[in-house]
Amino acid sequence: MTMLKRILLALLLALTLFINAHKPSDHEHLAESPTERYYEIIPYVNGYDAIYTQYLENERQQAEIAQKIKRKQALEEAQRLYDAKLAKIAQHKQISRGNNAKLTQFTMIATFYTAQCNGCTGITANGTEITRTITYKGYRVIAADRSIPFGTILRITLNGGTVINGIVADRGGAIKGARLDILVASNSEAYHLGRQLVTVERIGYYGE
Repeated sequence: MTMLKRILLALLLALTLFINAHKPSDHEHLAESPTERYYEIIPYVNGYDAIYTQYLENERQQAEIAQKIKRKQALEEAQRLYDAKLAKIAQHKQISRGNNAKLTQFTMIATFYTAQCNGCTGITANGTEITRTITYKGYRVIAADRSIPFGTILRITLNGGTVINGIVADRGGAIKGARLDILVASNSEAYHLGRQLVTVERIGYYGE
């Protein structure tokens, strides 16, 4: 082997050793790899998705609230129209009975309530405690307009023919004119009975 070939071989060997000594580690490759750069932008992408998801959720909640408000308004309007229709029927039936000033039987709108309603105290307007009972002086508790005195005893005939003997012992903000609110034992019973036209007869006064 000539001297020149030996020198070239030595230089090649030295160059190989130099390259291997400065070869980047796996960590150095990873730090500059496309995969690493991709992971660096993931937090930004996830943050965007989170913000967008929250935006969609807020939109959904607002639409749901708006829908509930519209539904409530529609129910209130339907109830108002229904009550007006019942009141008109009740007025017509009273007029059709004649103009007898001593008439004691008439038609009214009856609703039903319990002592467990929201805002209820369990004490009627005349001071009767009704948390464990629906009667007073042996009669069913009734809320009526202020034009009907406390202690007035009424015989009420429901749509199905059931007769309730009640006593006026309560009032109510919505109980005006030809309206009665009859105390019942449970919310389910109150919902079941709903609103209805009833025949009412004044049969006495407690203490007479």
